[in-house]
Amino acid sequence: KEYGQKVPVIVIGGSAGDFLGEYMAGGIIIVLGLGCEDGSPIVGNYCCTGMHGGKIYIRGTAEPHKLGKEVEAAALDGEDEHILGKYVQKYVENFGHNFEYIMSEGFTKLVSFNKRPYGNLYAY
Repeated sequence: KEYGQKVPVIVIGGSAGDFLGEYMAGGIIIVLGLGCEDGSPIVGNYCCTGMHGGKIYIRGTAEPHKLGKEVEAAALDGEDEHILGKYVQKYVENFGHNFEYIMSEGFTKLVSFNKRPYGNLYAY
């Protein structure tokens, strides 16, 4: 969860299993999928289930049936390109990969479309 100007960021170099970003309420997760070039999935099932804030960037695409019903894939904008460039560059500096190669495939952005997905379950 993010608070004010404090936005946590996680960069995952490989793949992620089931329930990535479950109930995510803010922050940024970037999944690079390095090692998944053989066609293995970048994310597991139920990705973003219950997510109501933040952004997840997946290098390549995620199969729609693996995503939680609270999210949608959205087009990247200039701010997204800046965020990805900044954190992928830091990843490359620390773990030694090719920046151009990582960025060449393109990314899918997953965002929630409802800030209170379970609001109707609570009594007033």
